Amino acid sequence: MKKYIKSQTLLILYLGTLGALYTSCKKIVDVDPPKDTITGNAVFTSNANAEAALNGLYANISGIFSPIVISSGPTIYNGLSSDELHFTDTDNEIIQVESNNILSSNGILTTLWDKAYFCIYMANSCAEGFNKSNSLTLSTKNQLLGEALLIRSYLYFNLTQFFGDVPLETTTSYELNASMSRTPTTKIFDQIVADLNTASSLMTSDIVVGRANRYAAQALLAKVYLLKNDWPGSQKQASEIISSGKYQILQNLNNVFLTGSAEAIWQIAPNNMFYTTTQAYNLLPSSKKVVPPYVLTSNLIGAFESGDKRYINWTNVQNLSPIQIYTYPYKYKTRGRGDSEGEVYFRLAEVYLMNAEAKAQQGNLTSAIADLDVLRQRAGLSLIANTNPAISKADLLTAIARERRVELFAENGNRWFDLKRKNEALQVLKPIKPNFDINSTLFPLPISAIRTNKALSQNPGYQ
Repeated sequence: MKKYIKSQTLLILYLGTLGALYTSCKKIVDVDPPKDTITGNAVFTSNANAEAALNGLYANISGIFSPIVISSGPTIYNGLSSDELHFTDTDNEIIQVESNNILSSNGILTTLWDKAYFCIYMANSCAEGFNKSNSLTLSTKNQLLGEALLIRSYLYFNLTQFFGDVPLETTTSYELNASMSRTPTTKIFDQIVADLNTASSLMTSDIVVGRANRYAAQALLAKVYLLKNDWPGSQKQASEIISSGKYQILQNLNNVFLTGSAEAIWQIAPNNMFYTTTQAYNLLPSSKKVVPPYVLTSNLIGAFESGDKRYINWTNVQNLSPIQIYTYPYKYKTRGRGDSEGEVYFRLAEVYLMNAEAKAQQGNLTSAIADLDVLRQRAGLSLIANTNPAISKADLLTAIARERRVELFAENGNRWFDLKRKNEALQVLKPIKPNFDINSTLFPLPISAIRTNKALSQNPGYQ
């Protein structure tokens, strides 16, 4: 990974260039782009230049075309490795992912790993520069530092979902990072929790389209606590977001992923230089005459209740002669250039589901039902409060899990996350995926990373 950048100066040059590109594509945030390029520490000598540096980081996590560890990577690769998506084409590297038979030489792994650590290095450089700068206003320094910590936390969160233990790099020291061994996930999540608490204390609650605020940090923190089975912690974060009144559950499902959606807690600005979002670019068919690259599995389709508006509005069908019918994800609806949609990392519906689960686990069933019914009402389904108000804790948790599956399908790897954190992956996936075994819950580390860093070991079951 470090072959990309070996000096702070090179990084700042790159950040500045990307910041200029990003802000020129779509002025979501009113920041004057830097003139030409930014060198040395100049990026941190004014608010505008510091903003441009962070915009460069945002431009990188949003991806270009290939799915990466944040942008569409979890949606596609975790969707394939679980039971959400089926790949219809012949690319052997993608087939390996779906069949849970991934070789460590698979180029997908290299892209996921290298791009993630490239962005982590950027985030570390930004954080160090913001901390050291005496030229930024305090409010700007706090906000930008909080965003850098949040982005780094989300990168590590997704890396652990793919690979498990990974090197925890929190500085720009090439000497330290180049030979770093894998850090246990427990320590990684300790760092993530600490960073997210810091980030939420630094950032404002202001909503700026294309950027994060303190509620984005709290949403990820609620998810981390869910993984750790810290139900009070998850409920606290989720409840604060809901009670803030900053966000809404939109009744029109077709508006949920639009740019500036009132449901979106953390949404990345559209990349209208090439396409609106990497999700749409990778998931939608390029024309009405071609087979969609990724289609929903019959297993997922069968999870929807009759009349569920989410199935009606968030899936689409490609009819190809003579009788071929393909159902594909349709949450994002614009594949080409434009600014109508922005990629959503967290939205209020997921927060309601986390809140419901945390409450149910603590025995607060009535309140959990109320949270769950908010989404069922929008979906046009019967309310549990009316049909089964005396539902047991076990049955309610099952209902919440089913609701998570149909609300969050093909969205940021949530199905994979749920199966793994509940230790259900082997039980659920083995009957429908013959190659799946206990080692399949982790991807192999890319062989290129192991050859570069001799301190890295491979995951069990892989060479």
